[in-house]
Amino acid sequence: MKEATQHLALYVRALHGAESTVCVRDYTVSSNSTVDEGLEVREDTLTATFTNGVVIRRTLEQDRLPVSADTCPECWIIYEVLECPVDQFTVAPAHMTFNSTCRETWWMTYHN
Repeated sequence: MKEATQHLALYVRALHGAESTVCVRDYTVSSNSTVDEGLEVREDTLTATFTNGVVIRRTLEQDRLPVSADTCPECWIIYEVLECPVDQFTVAPAHMTFNSTCRETWWMTYHN
């Protein structure tokens, strides 16, 4: 029987090194760059396994453009719950997408 639902924000905060009740056990990182219509597009993927068995993938895709410090450039950030311990708990939402790091930060703060 599943005990409860844990919010995805707990895991996202842990991935960012913020205070959280869950801990990353290990992770892998991969990066890929392509050129699309003259712009370099970079995709970074982090797959993290937590001590409780949950596996989360974070994909960040962004154009390599010069930006000023006071802007929040568009990018795509996708979180996906890949694995969750069977019959113990669920992580929700199981999928979350942001179109900037500012929106991701706001969401983490809101769900703190």
